[in-house]
Order: sequence, then C-alpha cells, then structure tokens
Amino acid sequence: GGRCEPRPASQDNTSLMMPGRACLGCHGEDPSDRGLLTVAGTVFADVRQEDDCPGVDGAEVELTDAAGRRVRLPTNLAGNFYLRTPVVFPLRARVIAGGRVRAMEDDVEHGDCNACHTASGEADAPGRIVRP
Repeated sequence: GGRCEPRPASQDNTSLMMPGRACLGCHGEDPSDRGLLTVAGTVFADVRQEDDCPGVDGAEVELTDAAGRRVRLPTNLAGNFYLRTPVVFPLRARVIAGGRVRAMEDDVEHGDCNACHTASGEADAPGRIVRP
C-alpha cells in the first residue's frame, strides 16, 4: 500500500504543500511567520501512504481541547488540515467522513500530527491518519 506518483515537494507555502510531512517543523516555530499553525496534518486513504502523495479531500478532523472547545477542520485537495488559533493541550481527535468516525485512542499532546503519523508510524502511532 501507499504507492503513488509523488508530486515534487512544493515550497510555495500554500495549504496544498507537502502532504504527509511534518507541518509545524516549519510553520510552528517563528511567531513572525504568517503561516504559523497550532495544529496541522494530513488525512490519507492508506495507513502506509508515502509523503507528497495526495490525501483525502472532504473529510473533517474534529478536535476538542482541554478547555472543552471543539473545532472541525476540513481537509483540502491534498488531504491537509490546519488550525491557526491557540488550543489548550491535550486534545481529543477524530476524523469524520461519509457519516463514519474514527477516533484517536490517546490524547494529543502537540499539534504536529504528521510528526507521529508517518508512513511507518512514530511514537506508537499506527501509521498515517486515515479516513474511517
């Protein structure tokens, strides 16, 4: 699983850039960066999808923060989702698509979803974030 014709990694700083790659490594550090994000990642159809392959368009990632605030983030044509506003960690996360839901078992301690949800899975993640 996970084979595609990866697109060249775009450096054009759009919401469609670099699906599958850790987002906050570049967009979470410098407060003067207009692309500063607090939570970001990619939803894929395959748990082993390679970087730079298109993800799932039209899903939603629902986050509930430790203060009880809930937000739904739509995925775009690249499968990417992101949030620019502050949240209180830890978060509860789930993916909603086609009337189905897949919830993350553990609380989310940081907003760089693709840092753990790699094709091989890091920090006990099973692999990519996938649609239900």
